[in-house]
Amino acid sequence: MSASALIGLAAEVGAPLVRRILERRVGGGNAKLAIDVAGAVARRAGIDVSELDAQAASRNPQVMTAIRDVETGEAAELIAVYAEEADARLALLSAESAETEPRWKSAWRPAMMYLIGFFWLWSIIIVPVSATFGIALDVPDLGLLMQLTLVYLSLYMGGHTVKAVAERFSNAR
Repeated sequence: MSASALIGLAAEVGAPLVRRILERRVGGGNAKLAIDVAGAVARRAGIDVSELDAQAASRNPQVMTAIRDVETGEAAELIAVYAEEADARLALLSAESAETEPRWKSAWRPAMMYLIGFFWLWSIIIVPVSATFGIALDVPDLGLLMQLTLVYLSLYMGGHTVKAVAERFSNAR
């Protein structure tokens, strides 16, 4: 949805809060807030959201009234809701990043990353390069290494990576 006509109309009718939200200056580029405000204007005007920009360009008096109503009523409430949501996300992020446990309890994740990375480096680069110099090194089973990597990814990333790969392979067949 291009809201340029709606932004211009909001400025014209004296709704600076709605204009700033639609320009995404409030909420740090929060597109959902702008979509919700545009939806509230469309609801109040009694039209579909897809028609909102065209109606604003034709300077529909219902849209002008709806913008004023949203400015005085819903816009401030929506900003408060989104501010609370942002504060909750920040609190959750702070709680997750706070070190409440000993460091060694979460060290398995980066340690396994480096170990698996080393195994892949060994299998794909070190063994073939050493063979060119006549050095015989054991080649690990790449199928087993792939299984180890997938198990680690499923544990570390909640299984979403493995699930996405499995879905992609099942859809390809």
